[in-house]
Amino acid sequence: MNTAALQQEYARLRAQLAEAYDAPVWQTGRIDRLANALAAVERQLAAQAPDTPWCDTRRPRPLGRTRQSPSSPSPREARTTKPATK
Repeated sequence: MNTAALQQEYARLRAQLAEAYDAPVWQTGRIDRLANALAAVERQLAAQAPDTPWCDTRRPRPLGRTRQSPSSPSPREARTTKPATK
């Protein structure tokens, strides 16, 4: 199968799997078959594009940086400031 046909098959299987999960009573056999078929299509797609990076190539954010409110000190400030004395 070519890539376009595999992508169509992938979309069809995803829609069927979503429909199976939306059912009031899950048919586990059907869900398992769809999940296995979906995994097979994913493997075929991956085999056709071995040079494509499947990961995020953006630079990661530095560790220790979190979103904080303007009034809270940064982690570095929190470690270096002395507690207030009376």
